[in-house]
Amino acid sequence: MDHCSLLQQHPNSVIFQPIILAIQQSLLQSGSASGKKPFFNQSTFSHDSQAIYDWLVLNHQIQALLCAALVQTVEISPCDFQTASLQYGHDSTTDTARNLFLLDGILAFGNPKAKQMDKTIQEYIWQVPPSLSKLFLFYLGALHPVVLNFVTILFLSSSYQQHQQYIFVHNFTVSKLLQNRHNT
Repeated sequence: MDHCSLLQQHPNSVIFQPIILAIQQSLLQSGSASGKKPFFNQSTFSHDSQAIYDWLVLNHQIQALLCAALVQTVEISPCDFQTASLQYGHDSTTDTARNLFLLDGILAFGNPKAKQMDKTIQEYIWQVPPSLSKLFLFYLGALHPVVLNFVTILFLSSSYQQHQQYIFVHNFTVSKLLQNRHNT
């Protein structure tokens, strides 16, 4: 099994990279819906705080809705701690395997943390319904990497590591993110 995230493996990354670049370019050029100024001006490092705030709030809402959709559409719903521990790729620090798989063309989350005290992982697979698979893949493969880039630009390296590793993570509030950026 490849330790790399399913979405970062070569055949898949080639598909997602142009989409990621198009989204980033769009945000860097046009920014807010009103078109006043771009999200970020790379030469002056200025930014449109309201546009970033609105976009990151929307990202949190999308992530929450995807998590709710997963929990409501699988046979046996994952516990909160299991959902929070789902990872894109192998964590070399803890030697924890990735939880995102493609099985016979169906997106699935598997091998979550165990409920049992005597096990570290539980051998279980949650298959994402085909009607939701494309949404999950677009979010995880295209939108989420753009969020990672925003977090990087806003100098939140500790948040970046967690966002890079975990699928459903809310380790910062949007207000704190922007406040941190203003203080740097």
